Amino acid sequence: MILKIAHITLTMRDGGGGLESLIVNMARSMDPELYSVTVGCLDHGGSLLNHIHGMNYDSFVTGRRPGIDWKLIFKLARIFTKRKFQIVHSHNQTAHFYAGIAAKLARVPVIVITEHSRHNTELLWRRKLEKRLLYGITDKWVVVSKELAEQSMQEDGLGKSKLQVIRNGVEFTHYNNGQHMDVQQREQIKKQLDLPENSQIIIMVARLHPIKNHTLFLDTFAIINDKLPDVHVLFVGDGECRGALIQQSKKLNLENKIHFLGFQENVAELLGISDVFVLCSKTEGLPVSLLEACAAQVPVVITRPSNKAGLIKNKLNGIEVSDNPDDLADGLATILTNPEDAAEMALKSSKQVKKEFSLARMTREYENVYMDLLTEKGFSANISSGESA
Repeated sequence: MILKIAHITLTMRDGGGGLESLIVNMARSMDPELYSVTVGCLDHGGSLLNHIHGMNYDSFVTGRRPGIDWKLIFKLARIFTKRKFQIVHSHNQTAHFYAGIAAKLARVPVIVITEHSRHNTELLWRRKLEKRLLYGITDKWVVVSKELAEQSMQEDGLGKSKLQVIRNGVEFTHYNNGQHMDVQQREQIKKQLDLPENSQIIIMVARLHPIKNHTLFLDTFAIINDKLPDVHVLFVGDGECRGALIQQSKKLNLENKIHFLGFQENVAELLGISDVFVLCSKTEGLPVSLLEACAAQVPVVITRPSNKAGLIKNKLNGIEVSDNPDDLADGLATILTNPEDAAEMALKSSKQVKKEFSLARMTREYENVYMDLLTEKGFSANISSGESA
């Protein structure tokens, strides 16, 4: 039989979020003769669902109400029962609060969560308690880095038995074009974006959300702009902070240097014209956008809270700095004014990511989790034949 999987998230809006793109890439890389994928959005749908529908997969949107929407749990339970999912896979804790409990009520055989980042779990006792309770009804609690696994055990009190690290992965072929882009192609893309021909480009690929800390970057860029006036910035992604960030850029007299591009399908091309990728989030797990930048061989400057997975080793395969404007400005200036050293670091990060962070490896590890858990629950090892114990 074909296994029915429900991936549950809050939204699939086109805000540039790595989690949403990861769900699309997972669905694309799974064997359609073995798996049928449905994506459930608790808050909003979004244009990324078009990719799901283009693969002949299904979706649903529930429309969560403000506050704790207890009715949503029962609504999801009815959906899970009616559609007869064998696997419910939530993404991050808020989605899992609803989908995990609903899946338990609906007696879904396998319940999985991927915790992509902590989102300040350590600051809220309620979130810690909630996490421990959810852990009890979950078959496998996946985290995207060893560091997150250690924090879950040491700070949140989770047991080791159900925890598993599965690092994110990307499809490298999408990010090779930038490395081989000739001067004419770069100039053409810059012209389309109204960027000066000889400008240097800083790119940040992240949804416009407070946790991504674009405000820190704008304060940083005000420092850089005084020293390196030919630098421009691409903000790729969208979100609730767009208006406030535009106003901040105007107050800093940077509106002609900051380019708000919204969601873009051609991230690989934009990385290809960029001189440095920056990430300065308040917290991260293992950002997909970081892996994409490394795969595209773009030099990276990252703040410590964004580098919790430890992928970037300072001055070896990128620059790691503390999260304040002066240090971040120094790190960016180091890359922009030392192109040979920057290229050497970018090459090292690219080789590492291509060796360790493939989409195929990630998908295979998730499929192994699904199959192992289904076998434990009494399904035959030869699940594709439709036989069960």
